[in-house]
Amino acid sequence: LCLMYWFSYVLLTTSMIQVGLRYNWGIKDRDKDGVDDDEDVCPDTPGLEQFKGCPDSDKDGVEDSADKCPDVPGLIEAAGCPDSDGDGINDKEDLCPDVAGLEQFNGCPDTDGDGVMDKMDDCPTEAGAVDNKGCPVKDTDGDGVADDTDRCPNISRPRFKPGLSGSLSGCSKTDYRYRKSNLLYHW
Repeated sequence: LCLMYWFSYVLLTTSMIQVGLRYNWGIKDRDKDGVDDDEDVCPDTPGLEQFKGCPDSDKDGVEDSADKCPDVPGLIEAAGCPDSDGDGINDKEDLCPDVAGLEQFNGCPDTDGDGVMDKMDDCPTEAGAVDNKGCPVKDTDGDGVADDTDRCPNISRPRFKPGLSGSLSGCSKTDYRYRKSNLLYHW
């Protein structure tokens, strides 16, 4: 109970003086933050009126109880945490906090857009297959058979088609026979 005395001396005329006493039974505000205890959600911790008496320690506009980073000023959109690279993923959860990235990679970039984040991509500036660590599948001779499965990677032969001699190996039967004997002769 807060009892406040208020004395007022008012000189109404030179011959008349009025003395008054006013009692203000007061309103409780234990933490002295200016928010009445009846409305104060945090009555024992000084806070802000906009947060019903609860604090915002880092002064970023996010109440401490909802702030994922209450000791570091951050963005309202990032639940009170900073987002140094501006990619929309707060630094605390961003695997690459200094480089803007994608949400699907927790804030890390995929420069070539091949679905493999740069940290895991053996060819980060050249789009490639996910199962090839982000590198393109090489086909040196352009026959449609990847070099790693092409028995004749430097001899361009079309893939097997009905009525033609050849196979999915990238070599015709003749080329393969010569390749096996290291002559590498073809016509």
